[in-house]
Amino acid sequence: MRTILVMIILSLSASCSSNNLDEDINKLFSEDYYLGSPGSKLFYRTTTKETQEKYHYSECQKKVLSGDQLLIESCVSSYWLKAESI
Repeated sequence: MRTILVMIILSLSASCSSNNLDEDINKLFSEDYYLGSPGSKLFYRTTTKETQEKYHYSECQKKVLSGDQLLIESCVSSYWLKAESI
């Protein structure tokens, strides 16, 4: 929570010095901030399905170095099953 607040304050202070304050504020609020560590119960409660899926794919691509799409999809499915049980 503290990290998010610091990021917002820093972003706003940087935005205030620019000519496109409205655009910068809109960009700030369109960013996908989440609470909790990725994969935690709080993470799943505070993020969108799209963010969760990006996280799952990213983690699976790190694990499956061969790039085998079937293995990656299987890995992603296992993440979804873990998420449902949380």
